[in-house]
Amino acid sequence: MAFIRGTQVRMGRGGRFIAEITIVKVAILMLVFLLTYLLPQRVVGVFPGERQILFAVYLIANALGLWRYFSGVAHRELTLRVLFVLDISFIIYLSKYFALDRGMLLMILAGLVVYESLVVGRLFGFIALVCSIAYFIGFSHFGPVSASAIGKTVAGYEMPIAIGSLVIIYVFVFLVARNFQEMIGESEYLAQELADATIASELAKEEVVRRNQQLSTLLQISESLSSSLEIDRLFKNFEQAIGNSVPFDNFSLLVFDAEIRAFRVLVSRHEYRELSEAAVFPIDKGVAGHVYNRGVPYLVRDMAADPFASELVDRADSVGSLICVPLHYQDDMLGVLCLENKKPNAFSQEELRFVESISPLVAIAVNNVVSFQIIKTASSRDKLTNLYNYFAFTQRFCEMLETSHRRDRALTMILIDLDDFKLVNDTYGHLAGNTVLSQMGELFTSFFRRSDLVARYGGEEFAVVLNNTPMDIGLVIADALRQCVEESEFLGGDQPKIPITVSIGVSSTADEGITFIARPSRRRDDDHFVENLEEIADLMLASADAAMYRSKHDGKNRVTASEYSVFAHKNFTEYRRTAPDGALPVVNKKVTWSPQRV
Repeated sequence: MAFIRGTQVRMGRGGRFIAEITIVKVAILMLVFLLTYLLPQRVVGVFPGERQILFAVYLIANALGLWRYFSGVAHRELTLRVLFVLDISFIIYLSKYFALDRGMLLMILAGLVVYESLVVGRLFGFIALVCSIAYFIGFSHFGPVSASAIGKTVAGYEMPIAIGSLVIIYVFVFLVARNFQEMIGESEYLAQELADATIASELAKEEVVRRNQQLSTLLQISESLSSSLEIDRLFKNFEQAIGNSVPFDNFSLLVFDAEIRAFRVLVSRHEYRELSEAAVFPIDKGVAGHVYNRGVPYLVRDMAADPFASELVDRADSVGSLICVPLHYQDDMLGVLCLENKKPNAFSQEELRFVESISPLVAIAVNNVVSFQIIKTASSRDKLTNLYNYFAFTQRFCEMLETSHRRDRALTMILIDLDDFKLVNDTYGHLAGNTVLSQMGELFTSFFRRSDLVARYGGEEFAVVLNNTPMDIGLVIADALRQCVEESEFLGGDQPKIPITVSIGVSSTADEGITFIARPSRRRDDDHFVENLEEIADLMLASADAAMYRSKHDGKNRVTASEYSVFAHKNFTEYRRTAPDGALPVVNKKVTWSPQRV
């Protein structure tokens, strides 16, 4: 059945005509073959069953010829010519059985001319005509005495009329065949044109759909530019929009940081980082470095074979192909945009051109985000220490309190005051005092975790909120900080190195009197909110501040727990020196720090 379906597909109108007329030819010759049994049997075969065997061979040869004709287009002409010779040979063989009836012979030869003209070609029809005339003349002169070829006519006119009849039949068939073949050729041409037009229409439809999708992507990106300046929301929208037109597995955005002369990885693996907290990647390595330094887009079809793909942002082994384009904004090169796919050869040149076409919009977004981050940092950071300022601290502190209540995790507050800092200003000057504050900010940044909130609270006071940290661990960390400051020396260079100590007070969300008051929330994605966050923040700050001044009063350079703390030993520094082994949690907090400004 598969062969029959395939043959039907390959036939076309001309092929169907050949098949149909071949069947008619075989049917007519079969009737002629049967008529040989009705005539007087004056001819004896060479061997028994001669007619039956040769007729069977003829039928098999025609079937094989048709199969060969419709199996491919390489040898169709040769197949028709073989069938032509076979037809002439078989008719000549049959004619010996009609030796007494030249009228029947004339009909057979006329049928041969018609068939060859219509099926094989007009040239072969003409050849069949010449062969038929020659055979008919030869048969009439050298064959046995027979009846009239076309009935009872005068013998002198018999031969010209027979030959004229064959010629007239050929001319008629010639004209029919020519017009028919022209019609077939024209219809097949129109059918091919229709098929080409259908294919072109489908391709055009796909192109329209693809273009519409790309326009939709551009629209989404354009709308996102004005929707938000927060990194996570903005570039999450970008990922979704670009992914609709160019499927990818990872979206990476690397922004050049002029201060460190390296990339900052703002976005990668669905993680969005603030500019100051983003990971660092060299600008002279991998595909990103190549694209940034040359300023041209780059398509990696197979990461395993590409010379620039040896190093990636996150050294992922699962990347098969990559698109990387530069981000130009006015006269500046802001960074690069990378799209990754796990499969090799997943991206095309057209997709590369599309990503390049939207890169100016991404560059505008990056410029806006970076500018916003700079302004946000300037408004939320203390310029001298690069720590959070008082305003940002109070805002973030309330957010951390709400999160700790949701997750049922403790927070520990640490207030730090530099001992005798006025003496430093009076002895070395206020510029030296500013240097000490700046170096203290560097030490605190190195000492605490990213998840902790570290701020300059005011003057020489600093505030730290330890995230997910209970009171006992917070006290150990605070005393480790005190010891780290005590062992460090500040200033340096042409300035004398001076020791600094700190007095610390510690409070916790587990202190007595700290109670979260939660109310049902109107937001669908939240089940409650805390209505007294500011009150809790004020209580913890007041408790830590009172404990810090107690440290000052008791001799400075020590850590004191809040009076409302459940921890029994308020003078923690003294207790830690004498505490038995196992009484306190072990915290490995060793920081090797040296001042950056000398």
